[in-house]
Amino acid sequence: MRLSRLLILIFIIIAPIVAASWMLVPINPFPQHIPSEQEISDLTLIDRTKNLEEVKALLVNYPNASASVDRVEHFGVEYHVVRGSDLPMLKVYLTDDGFPQSTAVVCGARGVLYAVGDAQQIATLRGAHLCGMHS
Repeated sequence: MRLSRLLILIFIIIAPIVAASWMLVPINPFPQHIPSEQEISDLTLIDRTKNLEEVKALLVNYPNASASVDRVEHFGVEYHVVRGSDLPMLKVYLTDDGFPQSTAVVCGARGVLYAVGDAQQIATLRGAHLCGMHS
């Protein structure tokens, strides 16, 4: 009888300790590291956008467009035809891990923004009539 009470007492003390220790064990002891936007090089981010239809279409009409990465305003890659002019800029918005999410065209210094993504808009980029201008 005394032994059974001792076992019950030990169980009452040890069981909660064992149960609580399971909560301290991580679910995934080897989590995959996802690089933040600051850890990914500009060149890598630009390379990830080069095969987008929108970028290819812009470069058909403006082959000298320059690419730069914006990490301040809206994380993304910007393709400038002529920086600071009324000519269009294509902005490729990126996810936090640096992959293309959506695109938009900014027309001129006024900053008129047009979302791009369907076949008609991409055809407009190819047709050099972007923002009502010709190349």
